Amino acid sequence: APLLSCGATHTSFVFPKQSTSAEISLMGTIFGRTHQKLTVQPTRLPLRIVRIASGRRHVLALSEGINDGGGGGVVMSWGAGHFGQLGHGPDLTSCSEPRIIERLLPHVVGGAVIEIAAGGLHSAAIVASSSSAKKQKATKAGNGDTNTSVTVRETRTFSWGSNRKGQCGVEGGKCATVPEPLPIITVKRKSGIGGAVGKSDSVDKYVHFEKISLGRLHTVALTAYGEVFTWGSTAMGRCGHSSLESGRDRRFVQEPRHISALRNVVIDAVAAGDAHTLALSKGGRLFAWGAGSDGQCGQ
Repeated sequence: APLLSCGATHTSFVFPKQSTSAEISLMGTIFGRTHQKLTVQPTRLPLRIVRIASGRRHVLALSEGINDGGGGGVVMSWGAGHFGQLGHGPDLTSCSEPRIIERLLPHVVGGAVIEIAAGGLHSAAIVASSSSAKKQKATKAGNGDTNTSVTVRETRTFSWGSNRKGQCGVEGGKCATVPEPLPIITVKRKSGIGGAVGKSDSVDKYVHFEKISLGRLHTVALTAYGEVFTWGSTAMGRCGHSSLESGRDRRFVQEPRHISALRNVVIDAVAAGDAHTLALSKGGRLFAWGAGSDGQCGQ
């Protein structure tokens, strides 16, 4: 199936006919260059692209693994990167062509990247540990969602780019920019959080994310159990936490925080907009919160 992703002024595509190569096509304006028709973005890699994500003015792409998908692919980025959102370090602030993010190579992160995301001015990737064992778990659902069995695995989430509202959620406290991928703050699982049963083994000692989406100033992530965590700017309620939950500084949350309002719901998909957030439950119900003055929350 074709892949596509939209940024602020560009759209990126990967078509099925390109399945044997790593060519990506782009249309629109990126890095000061306007492409009025589909223009190939050369990667010079004989690998198929399996994920693509467009930020405000930058693009991320993930290739298949070298060994039939099991060896871990490579993540590339290009476009504008003055806030570190390309992940190539402080000395490289822009790229006109796809460039491999060396900090996310499989042998560096100890696993395979399974998910990528691009926000306004920051980026993220989820890595499945190559040494982790998958575990089958049962979940309890409420409010009309059905009970399901899920596969839980150890993952690590990396983030980079603009962090002035804590949207990267990385270790080491608040910093304005994160020029290279860094692990986000590890969240220790609390008893009673979410809907999983029997969290006594090592896999469930910490929270592991499977899906992630980035807004302009916030981040939303989803676990295999269907739990939703958010961090970053809390303006206009985009993170979904009450004022009491946001802590001493209520303008932003610097580490992943569980949305308690969804504690009895199993969420299947999440999406972050500019200043609002959506979550779709396994039962087919849609939840929305954040900025809604233009009707974007459907309320």
